[in-house]
Amino acid sequence: MNRKKFMGLLLCVTLLISAFAVSAGAEEDLSKLTATNCYQINDSQLVIEFNQPIAFSTTQEPYIAIRYVDSNGILAWDGGADEGTPLQFSGSWEYVDDTHDRILWTLPENSFGGANTINDVVNFTGELEKYAGYGVRFAIEEIKFDNSDIYTYTICNITAEENPDIELSATLCKPGWQDGLYMEIVENRDYEMPADEVQQGNAGDELGIIAAPSSSSSSSKSDAQSQSDAVETQAPVQQAETGVPVWLTVVIALVAAAAGAVVSILIMRKK
Repeated sequence: MNRKKFMGLLLCVTLLISAFAVSAGAEEDLSKLTATNCYQINDSQLVIEFNQPIAFSTTQEPYIAIRYVDSNGILAWDGGADEGTPLQFSGSWEYVDDTHDRILWTLPENSFGGANTINDVVNFTGELEKYAGYGVRFAIEEIKFDNSDIYTYTICNITAEENPDIELSATLCKPGWQDGLYMEIVENRDYEMPADEVQQGNAGDELGIIAAPSSSSSSSKSDAQSQSDAVETQAPVQQAETGVPVWLTVVIALVAAAAGAVVSILIMRKK
């Protein structure tokens, strides 16, 4: 085989390997349950996405809230470390649709510190101005069934729908506290929701996504958890980044591989 034929064949093989690698990377690891994104879709609601369908415990649901956290990701309190009142904003949740891989979380009006909207929380509006040095995170905290559930880096109250032995991964396991998941809030007001969920919004939304009243409410007072990573002190709401869908990446890679194969064959035929 001459040099040109060899180079053409090598190009073909390389492109095929790249395509298979991209395809393999696109497959989700369902051996773990993770929360992948937290989007603010309007003034009062967040959508939290998971890597697979979830199920909430019928015995005890987790505590879910927006929280102010310090530079180490620890829940802030108005009386100092673990003293006084925790700086958090509870709300209610429901599934976005029957797939159960997304939940819609709603902040009620007249929340802690007089907050009426998520914007009030992240912008430290009104009475909340004195907490402007803290970071802001969406939190899901475990409420343990027994002592075997703590210090596991998982949240026992949410499991994979298809496998109840797989619990939601946490981001912090702090001695003396229950496991917790903390997420950055990313603003995405163009987020696509099922049409039947679109109703008249509140707090200035001309057309918001307002969930029907849910029986599932994170209204209980809970102790803190935190992220293992340090948290920036400024309000962390960011604009959502536009990425290339995984399926499109795979298609492009496969097309490139096919084109490379055709070119290689043509080169070898001419020689």
